[in-house]
Amino acid sequence: MKNILAVLFCFIIYTTTAQTRLLVVGDVKDAATGEPLAYATVGLKNFNDETVSNPDGKFELSIPAAAVQDTLVITYVGYEKFAKPIPKLASIEHVALNEYTTMLDEVRIVRHQLDLREIDRSVRVIRDNLYAMEGEVTNLEFNDFLGWLEDYNQAALREASGFKLDRYPQSVRDFYERYHKPSDPKLDRRHNRKDSTVSSYNIYPAVNITYESAIEYCKWLTERYNENPKKKKFQKVLFRLPTLKEWQIAALGYDKFQSWDLKENTVEVIVAKDTMDIFKGSRKKMKVDDTILYPWYWVYHMRNRVYNQFGCYLGNFKIDVDRGCITRAYAYDAFSMMGRTQAYFPNNIGLFDVCGNVAEMLDEKGKACGGSWNDPPENSTIQSVKTYSWPDETVGFRVFMQVIEK
Repeated sequence: MKNILAVLFCFIIYTTTAQTRLLVVGDVKDAATGEPLAYATVGLKNFNDETVSNPDGKFELSIPAAAVQDTLVITYVGYEKFAKPIPKLASIEHVALNEYTTMLDEVRIVRHQLDLREIDRSVRVIRDNLYAMEGEVTNLEFNDFLGWLEDYNQAALREASGFKLDRYPQSVRDFYERYHKPSDPKLDRRHNRKDSTVSSYNIYPAVNITYESAIEYCKWLTERYNENPKKKKFQKVLFRLPTLKEWQIAALGYDKFQSWDLKENTVEVIVAKDTMDIFKGSRKKMKVDDTILYPWYWVYHMRNRVYNQFGCYLGNFKIDVDRGCITRAYAYDAFSMMGRTQAYFPNNIGLFDVCGNVAEMLDEKGKACGGSWNDPPENSTIQSVKTYSWPDETVGFRVFMQVIEK
């Protein structure tokens, strides 16, 4: 029996200083189950205005006056597309989308040769023999691991280590199968849209995996690096997940830290006289306390907020406030949901995305740090620890490297 997608629209006319606009407000849910459907795409046929439903299935789409004769389009993976001219929409429009069955292409694991120099270039020193990768493990990198297991007949481990989608409804599973499907790496260099609907997801974080899968990935990477006879920076290393203290110090990004306990440190910050020229000013020492929340505080003189002097967000969080950033794209913080890796500024030791986008696993099972695209800024700090009990669309991992033999 086919499921029905029900969408409720309310139309509100309002006027801004620039133009009259039409606000389309509604919610998206599966009529068969009554459950809200998150991240359905709601947009226009001939204009770039677009939004997605939130985790509760609710959305708001602001339509410019020039688009009132355009067509409203709603898409959701696993359902037929809805399209209807805006003038023909009722004040309360109920839309029923029939579920359809599509045969996805077989998920083919595409491998590329492990580049030791690329790994050496990607690690950033934290202290002594401890390093961290500059970014989170991507789909491309994790698929290399799965492909190796497949090539070497590690069927049981391949099955156990794969992406876990069992708890999601079919429409969401379809999306994440497409998300995890490898594609041509050249596409990643060609696209520059800050969106989660691009054709290649290779450079997006690997999510929906188990803690055990991350551990196995680290073991695999350690073996491949150490056994490779080609020229490399270190002779023997150990790749692993970080401890809480290691992760927090790495996220702090202060290479002159005095203790592995975050709040036992004093850091140097810039005190700018001009709020619009925050890179210049006097420096002073400051104790790490509950106000030191984000990794860019000494560069932007912002210890406890997630946007800069221009109102632009400095990470990918769950945001519902527009602060007027002129570079805003698909959401107030540029991404409607998960974004690609390394899309924002790194901290001062060169680590990207330590706060927001996806939370990062610790060596303690069920614990992850830094918050995600679906967590508010106050839960996405260098001090934030969230729990997870199942492979999660908001949880990925960053590999730390311990040098055993130089």
